[in-house]
Amino acid sequence: GRVGAFAPVFTQDLVRVTLLETASLGDYVTRVEATDQDCADEAEIRYRVVSGDTTPPTFDLDTVGGVITLVRELDFAERSSFSLQLSASDGDLSDTMYVLINVVETSPDFPLFTSSRYTADLAESASIGTTVATVATNRTGIASFSITGGNSAGKFAVDANSGAITLMSRVCAASEDAYSLQVQAQSKTRPDLQSYTLVDVSVVPANTAAPAFSQAQYSVNVSETGSVGSVLLQLQATDADCRDAVTYRITGGNSNGLFAINRETGELAVVQPLNADVSSGGAAQHTLTVAATDDFASSPRTSTATVLVTVLNVNQYAPVFAATYSGTFADSVSTGTELVLVGATDADGDNIAYAITSGNTGNVFAIDAVTGSLTLAAPVCSRTQSSYTLVVTATDDGQPEARSAGTVVQLSFSASNAASPVFEQASYSFTADSSLNAYAGRVRATDADCDDSITYTLNRNTQFAFTIHPTTGVITVVAPLTQDTPYVLDAVATDA
Repeated sequence: GRVGAFAPVFTQDLVRVTLLETASLGDYVTRVEATDQDCADEAEIRYRVVSGDTTPPTFDLDTVGGVITLVRELDFAERSSFSLQLSASDGDLSDTMYVLINVVETSPDFPLFTSSRYTADLAESASIGTTVATVATNRTGIASFSITGGNSAGKFAVDANSGAITLMSRVCAASEDAYSLQVQAQSKTRPDLQSYTLVDVSVVPANTAAPAFSQAQYSVNVSETGSVGSVLLQLQATDADCRDAVTYRITGGNSNGLFAINRETGELAVVQPLNADVSSGGAAQHTLTVAATDDFASSPRTSTATVLVTVLNVNQYAPVFAATYSGTFADSVSTGTELVLVGATDADGDNIAYAITSGNTGNVFAIDAVTGSLTLAAPVCSRTQSSYTLVVTATDDGQPEARSAGTVVQLSFSASNAASPVFEQASYSFTADSSLNAYAGRVRATDADCDDSITYTLNRNTQFAFTIHPTTGVITVVAPLTQDTPYVLDAVATDA
């Protein structure tokens, strides 16, 4: 047989328990637990008492559940303690632990539970914070309560003073329909005195919610030539109840049996040929009612959604432009100006969207997708590029595939001289060296027209004593000057 790689492991190596010698037969003592990484199910682990009990036995150990109960009356004078060695085995490997049981005579400090076992029903719809059960001792206020077993998922908590056990996270009967909690009561005045009880919680299935579709109405378009068997869409409904599976069915609008829905997945499919032509007995639209039902056996709940199926004519024609387009403009034209209005028609009557698909380097132009208005989006300069050849594409929204057509738009731009050069200063004053070829000063001008070059000249050149560089605007002395004599010059900037 299979030999596992891992031995069972007890969750505790040592457990201490105190029992009154007046404890009744069948009273709960404690519960031990072990886990095994080899076991798919902890139920494969078997427990047994190795040593420490009497003959006949004083205690009974449930070999599957690990619950220890009293099966023989106690006598403090005869025996005041037991040290039980226990084994947990998966059939090949095992682990051991000890349970130390102290027997005490009647004590007012002993926290004796009012019941050795409590039971409670908990609806799976119960909200967090719900009180599941309340444990108590024979004397109020003498003990502090804690959950010491059966709560590995942390779904429950106990109030240390009141003994009220509350729900900390939602439960679901489909995943786990019962919990067995071990609760300890420890004496507040004598911590060495403690007792244990079990609280068995049964999770009761509930069906408080109907399935809810992700939307109340769905819409889908399908070509009249759509393949039989093709899936139109997948409806989805969820159920707030923890375990309910949902099934789907068409309950209205499908008298001709054109559609079918997968009961488990909610996929809606075409199962008969469609015809959008009303004149030939077809229909452009079908309104279906789809129901989603949960699987709660005793009282299932149902909700519905509407599916609007629009059957589309086949897209037979591409858009058609009436002509190609062209235009010539000054390069000073403002951005946002409409240059050309393109237009196309579609024999199917489909909507058309326009786009520039070629030639728009630098995104100089833009087009309105709906109107076809082609506008200037960025400044142009004819000296840099004087013409553009654009391709504008018109695309329809026909089904099942859109169709497109293109046209050429030829745009030319001519140079414009909308602005004169402007000197950076209205007047300049320089002090010059009287020696020949001496630097006298420099004037500068700018031009708002794109890429305009500027040439500098002197109109009034007294005694021709100065010259100006035509491109840099640097003024130089070229003839002897009279000291301390002012010279007035007129500098002229001319664009290209």
